[in-house]
Amino acid sequence: MDYTNDRQKLIGLLKANLNEEKLNHSLGVEQTAMDLARVFGADEAKAGFAGLMHDITKEMNNVTLAAEYGIRDYVSPKTLHAYTGAVYLQKNGITQDEDILAAVKYHTTGREAMSVLEKIVYLADLIEPGRDYPAALSIKPVCYENLDLAMFLSLKMTIKFILKRNMPIDLNTVYAYNYYSRAAADPKTIGGK
Repeated sequence: MDYTNDRQKLIGLLKANLNEEKLNHSLGVEQTAMDLARVFGADEAKAGFAGLMHDITKEMNNVTLAAEYGIRDYVSPKTLHAYTGAVYLQKNGITQDEDILAAVKYHTTGREAMSVLEKIVYLADLIEPGRDYPAALSIKPVCYENLDLAMFLSLKMTIKFILKRNMPIDLNTVYAYNYYSRAAADPKTIGGK
């Protein structure tokens, strides 16, 4: 896959749908995802594409989009853009690549047994250069050493954040946390470099 010939068109689509801050975030996720893909031997172009487009519907009315797309099983409108984004990319002919669509779909909630590409986009969203808060900075080195351990630490941090705010937790996040907790117990069992 080579999206470089279409990259300017994709950026134009992002500019039409995202504010400048979110556009810059998407560019940071694109680059970080490609960096992680290089480290872990994943497809850099797919990682870059998914990272670039992961928030395409972030500023749209996602509840309306979800109804239009038949998406009913969601816990929070805050994470809904990941689900609608994957469908938007597919329905608008931007990509039919199942790996990319899954990486976009699960970039906020995670899920059990994620692909390498899915983990890369999930973590790149957390650690891209614009994310300079202490929790992101503390996880960043782990992301370049062990994706599964980084997933566990990230999910643990996310669940604490959600619980502090008395918000509902998507079941995919719970399943992902349980799955990746095994990486914390024995990092050699799943997913190091």
